[in-house]
Amino acid sequence: MKNSKFIQCLGGELEGGWKIKPKDLGTDNSIRTDEFYNSDYIGEVRSPAFEEKEDLFKFMEENWPTEVTQRCGYHIHFSLKNLLFYSQLMSEQFYLNYFLKEIKRWGEEYPCTNKNFWNRLEDGNIFCRKKFTPDVQVQLTIKNDVRYTHLNFCYGLHKTIECRLFPMFLEYQTGRSAVEVLLNCIEKYLNENPSREVIEIVDLLDENEIEENQILKPRLFNLFEYRLKSENETF
Repeated sequence: MKNSKFIQCLGGELEGGWKIKPKDLGTDNSIRTDEFYNSDYIGEVRSPAFEEKEDLFKFMEENWPTEVTQRCGYHIHFSLKNLLFYSQLMSEQFYLNYFLKEIKRWGEEYPCTNKNFWNRLEDGNIFCRKKFTPDVQVQLTIKNDVRYTHLNFCYGLHKTIECRLFPMFLEYQTGRSAVEVLLNCIEKYLNENPSREVIEIVDLLDENEIEENQILKPRLFNLFEYRLKSENETF
């Protein structure tokens, strides 16, 4: 995203039912077709990776389901501009003090009256548990039940972080607002909690030397090296 210091790309998965078949409709085993009554087409639509949030919003508006059930999820993926930013979000401080608090505040102030949202937030959905296990999730290269949490750190599969907290809202505008608060939450945390590694390196190096010294020592886990600039991270 050109206007973001931290977020590279983002995309979305929309689960639900449609009267008119959307392009590239896929299946999803977590939703039940017998719970839909006014849809001719049921499943999941996945967006491509977008570099601008406005492009994602356009895709969402054009493909928003006409019918949803309590099982339908609204999943947002985002990649970061370098792996150090990714690692910084693998922190309970981010999850507890920023993510959960900011999303709850949004729900109260918007206000969001969707009971499925509040149910998911309070650990009432088996596909969206109130658990934080990034160190396990980040190493996975196959899909399993470990991904069923508010935040899924699926670097091994997609090189993204997946937010699974939101249900498939009835209205597109609510879904758009939810994405806005999620992105703002990430920007706020990374702005207010700069990495000591980056600060120390930038303090020591001049502008030309930064390009030549991109490798940083791992801080939270040793699955991969952190870099000041990622090579081609996409969703």
